Amino acid sequence: MNRFKKFTSLFDREKLNLYKRFLKKAPIAPESSESKAPDPKLAETKIPDPPLDTPIDITQKPAVSKPKFLIKSGPHLYVSQILLSKGPLTGTEIWNEYIKDPSAVDQNLLKSKTFLRQRVLKSMKAQGKIQKAGYSPVAHKYLGYSLIPEKAFRRTDSQVLLNLQPKPLIKRMKKVEAMEIIRKEEKTAE
Repeated sequence: MNRFKKFTSLFDREKLNLYKRFLKKAPIAPESSESKAPDPKLAETKIPDPPLDTPIDITQKPAVSKPKFLIKSGPHLYVSQILLSKGPLTGTEIWNEYIKDPSAVDQNLLKSKTFLRQRVLKSMKAQGKIQKAGYSPVAHKYLGYSLIPEKAFRRTDSQVLLNLQPKPLIKRMKKVEAMEIIRKEEKTAE
């Protein structure tokens, strides 16, 4: 007990000495504002207000915008394509479809079943691209994940969308198909 008291008192003394040194270095505030006139240098260094001749419109988008990166490949797109073609699937069923597809295995899109479940499916669910399909009380099993095509294919490249079978039912698809028809007409006109 005596050792602890010595330690705290020594600690308190060091703290007190540091505080005294700090107070010595700190500038002393004037006792009253009448005793000293304001410093003229401080009065000259005011920051000017911005000119109000051009009002700023907050609702306008900035002139420079970030380029929109369209997705052409990757694990999210691959899983979205599988769910679009096969319907609701569980993680194991998605993995089995991946193993059957030799082109996807060559690209090494999904490293493992754990990677599929922990990284791909969890992040797709968090982004709203997929949702749980539900539970079947008759079969006593979960039905897996179902695709939300509007979210899943929102930033997908138009050429990839045109090559999908079956075509996803999204609003953007009409624009993409119209653009493809125009391109074909231009090519035939040349």
